[in-house]
Amino acid sequence: AVAVDNAVQGWRAVLDRARRTPFDFGGEIDEAEAALEAVGAGPLGAEAYLAPRVQAVFDDVVEIRSDFLEPLQEFLTRHMPAVEDAVRAADSLAAYGDGVGEDGRRAIEGLRALVSDEHLYNRTNEVAPLRERVDRARRVFVEERRSEALRAFEGVRAEVTASDEFRQADPTAREAALSRIDAKCASIRGMTDPGAIVLAAQNVDTLSAELFARLIASREQVDEGHGHLDEAPGGRAAPPQVVQLSALARDLCRTTIRTPDDVDAYVEELRSALHSAVSNGNIIRR
Repeated sequence: AVAVDNAVQGWRAVLDRARRTPFDFGGEIDEAEAALEAVGAGPLGAEAYLAPRVQAVFDDVVEIRSDFLEPLQEFLTRHMPAVEDAVRAADSLAAYGDGVGEDGRRAIEGLRALVSDEHLYNRTNEVAPLRERVDRARRVFVEERRSEALRAFEGVRAEVTASDEFRQADPTAREAALSRIDAKCASIRGMTDPGAIVLAAQNVDTLSAELFARLIASREQVDEGHGHLDEAPGGRAAPPQVVQLSALARDLCRTTIRTPDDVDAYVEELRSALHSAVSNGNIIRR
C-alpha cells in the first residue's frame, strides 16, 4: 500500500509539472488526475488494493500510466528543452516576416502546429526535422542579408575609389578609407544575427559621408579662397562636410506624391534643401 501511495504521489508530481509548462495537454491531465484520485481514495492494505472491486481502478491507472504518464514524464525530462529551444528559434525567425522564404514559413507554421497538439508528448520525433528546416531557412536568410550588406559596402568602395576626392587625398588617407571598408566587410562576414546585419547595412550612407569627409580633410593644400568656409583652429579652413543626397531626401516632409502639384512641391523642397546644404559649405554626393 505504501508503494502504491508513493507511486501515486510521484505521478501527481509529474502532472503538476506538466501544468506549469506552456504546452496544452488537453483533458488528459484531468483524466489522469481523476484516476490517481480514485486509487488514493481506495481502502488501505495490500490485500484491499487487490480486491476485485478496485481492480478496475488499477486497470485504468495501468493503462493511463503506459499511454500517458510515462510518455509525459519522458517528454518533460528528456525532450521539453529541445522543443522549447526549437520554438524560440522559430519565433526569432518569424520576426522577419516574408523574407524567410516559403519553406521557412511552412516550417515555422508546422512547428507551431505541432507544439499546440495536446499529444505532443507522443510526437517528439517530429520536432527535430522541423527544427532543421527552421535552421536551414535562417542560414539562407542570413546569407541573403549578408550578401546584400556586402554589396552595399562594395558599392561604397567603388564610389570612393572612383572619386576625385580619393585621387586627390594623400596615400595614408586613401589606405585608411579602404581599411575602414575592409573592416566593415569583415565584421559583416562574421555576423550570424540577421538583425545585426540589417542594422550594419543601414550605416552605408553614414560611412560613405564619413570617408569622403576624411579624404577631403586630408588634402595637403586647402583652398582658402572659398569665403564660405569657416575658419578652423589654427587659421586653416575647416573641410566641408559630405552630405548624401539620399539623406536629404529622407528628411523631406513630403512622403506621398500623387499629383503633378505634389511633384512640383517635392522638387521645390528638395531644391531648397540642396541650396541650404551647399550654402553651409557642404558637399552633396548622390
